[in-house]
Amino acid sequence: MAVPVAAPWGDVPSRDQLFVLVTGTNSGVGTGIAERLIDEFLAKRSLTSHLILIVTTRSKSKSQQTIDILRKHVRKAAEAKKLRARAGSSYDPESTIARIHLVGILVDLCNLRSVYAAANLLKDGGAPAAGSNCPTSVRVPRLDSIILNAGYGNWTGLNWWRVFVQVVTKGLPTAFTWPTFKNAAKGTLVDPLTGRILTKEQAIAEGRTTAELLGETFTANLFGHYMLAHALLPLLRRTPEQIGEEALSPARIIWQGSVTPGPDDFSMSDPQGLRHHDAYDCVKRLNDILVFSSTLPKAEPHVRKYLLGEDNAKDDSNNNNNNNNLVAPRMYLTHPGITNTAIFALPYVLSVLWGLVMYVTRWIGSVWHVGSPYNAAITPVWIALEEQGRLDDMEAHRSKWGSACSRWRGTLAAKKTEVQGWGWDGRLASHPRGGPDESEKGFLSRGKGRRWDAVELTQDALDEFEEQGADCWREMERLRVEWEERLGVRPAANGDKIALAA
Repeated sequence: MAVPVAAPWGDVPSRDQLFVLVTGTNSGVGTGIAERLIDEFLAKRSLTSHLILIVTTRSKSKSQQTIDILRKHVRKAAEAKKLRARAGSSYDPESTIARIHLVGILVDLCNLRSVYAAANLLKDGGAPAAGSNCPTSVRVPRLDSIILNAGYGNWTGLNWWRVFVQVVTKGLPTAFTWPTFKNAAKGTLVDPLTGRILTKEQAIAEGRTTAELLGETFTANLFGHYMLAHALLPLLRRTPEQIGEEALSPARIIWQGSVTPGPDDFSMSDPQGLRHHDAYDCVKRLNDILVFSSTLPKAEPHVRKYLLGEDNAKDDSNNNNNNNNLVAPRMYLTHPGITNTAIFALPYVLSVLWGLVMYVTRWIGSVWHVGSPYNAAITPVWIALEEQGRLDDMEAHRSKWGSACSRWRGTLAAKKTEVQGWGWDGRLASHPRGGPDESEKGFLSRGKGRRWDAVELTQDALDEFEEQGADCWREMERLRVEWEERLGVRPAANGDKIALAA
C-alpha cells in the first residue's frame, strides 16, 4: 500500500472542502451523478472551494475508465463559457481543474471483505487518487455525503403478454412506471465472504445453508451499502467542534431508492426477497421502510447503534461520556425516476425503442420519465449540495425525493414521492403541515405521478409502518453484528475474536 502523503486540499479551510463518495459510478446514473455533481459544484460553490469526489467501481479497469471519463468532463466543465463569465477576465481553467480531485476505490458490495477493505483505505489512508493534481495516495479526513447508488436488478427478460395487458388496461404512464411484466431470477444467493454467486440449486448441491449465504439482490442493493455506511462511521460522525468551530454540517447518507415499490412488495417473512417475484422491488421497499422509520421512537435503539456505534449509542444520563455528543449522519432517500441504463440490459433495438417510449410516456403525462442518467442525477446531487439549513427547513429527511420533469420543456426538479404507509412525509392530511407547500405546483403537484393504487395515509397504516420499521431495523442490525463477527471486525458473542481469513 502506498504511504499517504499531504493532500493538495490540506491547506484549504474545512468549510471550503466537500468530500463526496458515490457508489456504482462506472455507468448509468452513477456516472450521471458524478458528472452533475462536478458541474453544479463549480456553478454554485465558491471559486476557492475544492471537491474531493470518491468514486467506487468493482474492478481496476472500470475504475480507470471512470476516472478518465470524469477527468475529461472536469476539463470540459472548466472551459465552459458560463464558468468563465462567473470567474471574470483573469480566469484560468487550470485553476478550476486543480480544485476537483478524483479518488477511485474498488468495492464489490456482494463481498463484505471488499467493503471493509475500502472503508479502511479511506479511514486509515492509502486510497489511490487520480489526476495530475493528486498525490498517489491520500487520507480522507471526513465524508460530507455518501450517495449509495450502485444497484442490480437480476432481471432476465420481459413477459410480452403482460406488457400488452398492462399497457391496454392501465395505460403507458402506469405500465412503464410501475411495470408488472419484468421477469426476474428467484432465490439467487451470494457468499458475502467471497462474493461468489450461487443459484438455489447450487447451494443445495453444495450443502450450503441460508445461514451462511445472503440474497444476491438484497446484498448488492442494500446490505452491502448498509455495511459500508456503518464501516465509514468514523468519517461520517461529527464532533461538536466540527459543527461549531469549523462550521461543518452533519454528514448525509443519501440512499438511492426506486419509484416502483409498493406496500405488497415486502414481507418480514421474506425480508431478502428470495421468494418474491421481483427481489429488486422487495429490497427497495425495505429501503423505504428503513429510512423513514429511522426517525420513529420504536426503531431508535437500533438506529442509534447503527449511526453512532455501540459504545457511543449507550444512554448516559449524566453525560459522562463525551462521545455521546457526537452528531450522527442524517439519512435521506431519493430515486432517479425512470431512465434508460444498463441495470436492465436490453438488446440494442429494444434500448432505442425504450428511449422513444420514455419520451412518448412523458408527453402524455408522466413526470418520472426524465430521459438521460444525467437528468436522473438531479435529486441526489441536490441533496448533496443543498445548504443544511434549507434541508432542515424543508424537513427533507421526512420525504422521498424523485427526479422529475415537466411534459414539454423537460424542466427538471426534485419532487416529493408518496410512500404507502408513510404518505408524503409521515403526516396525516389533517396535520397542520400535512398538506402540500407552496412549491408543489405544476408537475410538482401531488396529483402528478402518483401511484395508480395509492390510498390516503391513515393512523393505523402509520402505526403499522412504525412497527414494521422497528422489526426491519432489528433484523438488519442482527445481520450486521453476525457478519461483522464472521469477518472478524468485532468480538464474537463468546468474547473470542474471529480471524479474518485470507
